[in-house]
Amino acid sequence: TSGKLKFLAGSESGMNVFINDVPPERAAERLREVAS
Repeated sequence: TSGKLKFLAGSESGMNVFINDVPPERAAERLREVAS
């Protein structure tokens, strides 16, 4: 959630990526918006 303080997990810092807690439906919706 937007109000939570986030910390890097081992997988995030080890692979230099960020894991985002977005529901798949919202991610798909956003990808459709950007693709069109």
